[in-house]
Amino acid sequence: MLRNYRDERPVLDAAGILADKWAITQHSSWWTVQGLEIKNSRSHAYVCSSCTHMLFRGLTSHHNARSGLMLRDPGTADNRVLNSDFHDNGTGLSIQFGDGAGNLVRGDRSWGNAAAGFDLGDFGSPVTLEYDWAYGNEQSGFALAGGTVTAAHSLRHDVAWDNGGNGFTDDGAGAPVSIVNSTAFRNGAAGYAFPAGPVLLRSDVAAGNRTPATLSADARQSRNDWDPTFRSTDPASAEGPRRADGSLPRTTFLVTGNGTGASMGG
Repeated sequence: MLRNYRDERPVLDAAGILADKWAITQHSSWWTVQGLEIKNSRSHAYVCSSCTHMLFRGLTSHHNARSGLMLRDPGTADNRVLNSDFHDNGTGLSIQFGDGAGNLVRGDRSWGNAAAGFDLGDFGSPVTLEYDWAYGNEQSGFALAGGTVTAAHSLRHDVAWDNGGNGFTDDGAGAPVSIVNSTAFRNGAAGYAFPAGPVLLRSDVAAGNRTPATLSADARQSRNDWDPTFRSTDPASAEGPRRADGSLPRTTFLVTGNGTGASMGG
């Protein structure tokens, strides 16, 4: 276990590490990594290669030139990334360039990154993302495929707002992604961009995007709402501090109250 002591927050400043080196590289199983702050890497901040059964919780990774946290390579399986924040990096959280079942991303926020908030490009196995928020990223909120590798990633109660590109996208790869009870709000391109594959969209919401959705003829849709009414459109509470237990902040931002869109409940 590698974790903070009580309420202290250890800060790992990687500014002195060469730009061709990853700040932290790990290859391991059954570790808990909790409560760390990692910043100023001139490359990737934290890379876990072919790791299994890892728990990352309560991390803050920011102002790193490449990813805030990357899980990668074959055999990346049964890892959890929970209640963590990734901001002002190249990419926020990446699970890429490999495969492995059972990976879960839950209760995380990713914002202000130069590329995507969450990037699953070229990862060949399904990843589950639940109650994650991506906002204010220069490109897409959730990039769910890329290249020639696609997987049936499963998303529930995820939210993308104020991103420069698409809210949710497979970058044209044709991935069989499932997105349920999720919300795309005020993104610079499509709320949901899946022009080439059999995406499933159910009980999702889109509003204020350039277009609600760009979908293939094979897309499956039910009970989606492209003209919702929200209890609040002010993101201040959602972008504020987490609760004392590390969970997402309480908010009525983008809540519909009618069973469509993300619950924002964490």
